[in-house]
Amino acid sequence: QILSGSNYICYESALIFDTSSIPDTDDVSDVVLSCDGSQDASTTDFVATAASSTYDGGAFVSGDWIAGASLSGQTTYATWNSSGYLADYNAFTSAGAAFNSAINKTGNTALMLYSDRHSAGTVPTGNERVTFTDADAAGTTTDPKLDITHAAAASTVVKDIIGAGIIPYAR
Repeated sequence: QILSGSNYICYESALIFDTSSIPDTDDVSDVVLSCDGSQDASTTDFVATAASSTYDGGAFVSGDWIAGASLSGQTTYATWNSSGYLADYNAFTSAGAAFNSAINKTGNTALMLYSDRHSAGTVPTGNERVTFTDADAAGTTTDPKLDITHAAAASTVVKDIIGAGIIPYAR
């Protein structure tokens, strides 16, 4: 968010990751979102939230924007406190199972980032923003990252106790 005179601007960011290479039968056990810091223009600390998005990777359209008052209905996947800003990768803290289950293993996983102050309707008092490098920057060394830990689902072995040579006892 930015206060400019008596006007203020609220930002939301959209990210999309191709997660289709994860086998559909795998279990996702951990997800870490990391964004490369480009600029800290914040005079007030805030918490950035990563949540689901309808963004499809094309042009950002009005339907991709969610009004601040409606952001409280979003499921939180991860958070990051701007007080820990680095001019390097900034790892968000995962919300655990909610983020793990949000990974689309057959296509793209779309996320949005927004400030807790924006979602609470708190009017900015100055600059309350940081800038992360996006995937349009030259090269790929500073692209947003989604590190996903996954593995084949554990199989369960069920043994028939009669077939195992154990005879049920009845009175």
